[in-house]
Amino acid sequence: MNESLVKYLAGLLDADGALSFAFVKDRAGTGFHMALQMHIKMSSAVDLDGFVHTLPEITGAGYLHKDSEKVTSWHVNKASDIERLLPRFIKHMVIKGRHWHWMLETWRAQRN
Repeated sequence: MNESLVKYLAGLLDADGALSFAFVKDRAGTGFHMALQMHIKMSSAVDLDGFVHTLPEITGAGYLHKDSEKVTSWHVNKASDIERLLPRFIKHMVIKGRHWHWMLETWRAQRN
C-alpha cells in the first residue's frame, strides 16, 4: 500500500470505521483472551465503485462479510494484521486517532 492509499483508508476509518475489544475463548477452551477487532461497513449506495470489496486484496488483511443485500463490511481480527495496519492508519487519523492509539496500547499491554 502506498502512503496515499493509507491516508485515504485512515480517513474512511476515521469517519466510518470501528475498533473494538472482544473477549474470545482461548484454543484450549479453558479461558478467554482480549482481542482487538477493526471493521468498516459500506452500503452499495455509497460505495459505487465497490472499493470495500478490494480491501482484503489491497491490504493483504481481513475478510469481507455481507451484512445484507446492500451492505458489506470489511473485518480485520488477526493480531499480526492489526499490528501491521493500525499504526499506519492511526498516525493519519484526526478524530479517532488518539482513542484508537489508546486501545492499541491497552491491547498490547494485556497481551504481554
